Parts: sequence; C-alpha cells; structure tokens
Amino acid sequence: MRGFLNVNVSEVSFDEIHQLFSKDLDIEPGGHWRPKDCKPRWKVAVLIPFRNRHEHLPIFFLHLIPMLQKQRLEFAFYVIEQTGTQPFNRAMLFNVGFKEAMKDSVWDCVIFHDVDHLPENDRNYYGCGEMPRHFAAKLDKYMYM
Repeated sequence: MRGFLNVNVSEVSFDEIHQLFSKDLDIEPGGHWRPKDCKPRWKVAVLIPFRNRHEHLPIFFLHLIPMLQKQRLEFAFYVIEQTGTQPFNRAMLFNVGFKEAMKDSVWDCVIFHDVDHLPENDRNYYGCGEMPRHFAAKLDKYMYM
C-alpha cells in the first residue's frame, strides 16, 4: 500500500475502462475478482446505488478496482440502477442490491458505497470487521470538516 492516492476525477469513458481492465483476464463479468496468488481473507460485495451518474461510474471503477486488488480481497461490484422519475431512493436500492448479492455468493461483508465517493488512501482497508464502519468520515466537498 502507498497511502495517499492521486485522485483523478477527469472524465473517462466506459470504453477506456474496458480496455484498461480487459488486460486483466482475472476480472470476471460483473466485476468479480479474486487473487490467484493467495487465498483472500475476505469476500466483499460492493453495492453502488445509481441513477444518471454516468460520468462518475467509470471514474469510480478506475480508482476502486486497483485498490481492492492491492488489498488482496475477493470482490464484486453490484450497480443497482433506479429508473423512472420517482425521487431517488438510495435505501431501497441498497436493499435490492443486498438481496441480489446474496443470491450470487456468501459474502463475508457488504460495502454500501456512493458512486461519487472515492478513497484517498489505499490503507483504508475494505475488508471486514466486527462492527460496521463508515468509510467517508470526511468529504472534500465539505473541506474535510
């Protein structure tokens, strides 16, 4: 781990993300990855509620995939998209995502993640703990207050 990361929020396309990560043949469809050189300590499902944030999702993957790979976690992403014109219901999307993730595998823990929150330090370990944690304790849009 390096510590503080260079967070680049420059727009990137899904095609660029696909080209970048298609070289890593270990990434399975749906964004599922497990290290081949060790037995991962944790299996982690990352749930991302989503609506009309198409510019954020590729940036999110560009930052999270390499970080989680360095942490040697088995992980999969679940992007739960809300359609229609109703008010955005983040909690409902997390509930739907949780049910879908549990159909796929027995996950050790689940991370409820916003698409526009990017980790700034790769030592912020995404593995499981005994108690729930809030990863985004401080946000740059609030000047870290």
